[in-house]
Amino acid sequence: MTLKIRTDTHRRSLPRPSRRSLLIVGVVVCATVSGGIAIAAASTSNSDPSPTPTFQYTAGINAPAAKQAIIDQLNQGIANGQADPAQKPASPSPRPAVVVPTSPPLQSGINNDMNDGPFAATQFAVNNAWQGPVGSNWLLVYVGTAQGTPAVRVYTRNSDPNQPANLTLIGTYLEPAGAVTASAAATFHATSEAADSLQFSSGDPFDLAGLQFD
Repeated sequence: MTLKIRTDTHRRSLPRPSRRSLLIVGVVVCATVSGGIAIAAASTSNSDPSPTPTFQYTAGINAPAAKQAIIDQLNQGIANGQADPAQKPASPSPRPAVVVPTSPPLQSGINNDMNDGPFAATQFAVNNAWQGPVGSNWLLVYVGTAQGTPAVRVYTRNSDPNQPANLTLIGTYLEPAGAVTASAAATFHATSEAADSLQFSSGDPFDLAGLQFD
């Protein structure tokens, strides 16, 4: 008796997974890994009772060692309470105000060092001057000669030394004829001031309020 054994030449093969199936599996794996990271971060935050921020930089999976070292340094700074280096720095403090030096107040009195003015010397030769308040004005009086005759030339000016003088001519007043000798006229100058009257080296006093020689 001959025993016949039947051999099945057709093998049963497993079906190949489709591309759609592979995509679904990849999404599930990524979601599982991401979920694991999120849970770890939350667990760390909940287990730490301190009020320090739980924010940290991450370099990503399989990051180069050099990049990971930088990330570790940033996270260490945050852990130590330092400012986040990625944040915009605070605005610099405003600069202190610049203090502009000011001139001292004008001084009333005679100035023997003043020998010229805002006019030609041929019109008026200055020997000295006086300035000071008269009423509501600040007067500047040049004392000398006008074409050889003793005279004063009177201006108003701004009393603030830190502002332009803004000289305004009131007028030129001549000493009455014969009051000063010819030899004294060349050196005619103011010597003192008393009761709003300007005194000279010779001749009549000049009334600063009435603007006339007495």
